[in-house]
Amino acid sequence: MRLTATATAADTGWLATLQDVAPDGEVTDVTAGWLRASLRTVDDAASRDGAPVLPCTDAVAVPVGQDVEYRIPLVANARRFHPGHRVRIVLTSDDQDPQAPAIMNFRHASVGTSSLNTVRSSSRLLLPVLR
Repeated sequence: MRLTATATAADTGWLATLQDVAPDGEVTDVTAGWLRASLRTVDDAASRDGAPVLPCTDAVAVPVGQDVEYRIPLVANARRFHPGHRVRIVLTSDDQDPQAPAIMNFRHASVGTSSLNTVRSSSRLLLPVLR
């Protein structure tokens, strides 16, 4: 996932959950990805489209109020989306609320800061399609 967003704090979290939405409204969580914004540095030499490698070794403060591009890897999976089903991405910065999606009910520790985050329309999710 390529996410372009602004934040009002020097750090925040990004949690993305990919869901399968059936025509009757039933929702199935498919996979997810997580990124602490300050650990966003990507190893471009080891990465490829749709599979960023993030060493998570050097924290870099988020420039408050400025657009930043994040590359968030989602856990690889194999899922067939049936005709009539929709693909939905749920993006949050905190999944402590029991109403927030959480794969296998795993919840992330809060970053510990309050932030108002704004996601830009230039953000993209790359999903490979096998035929």
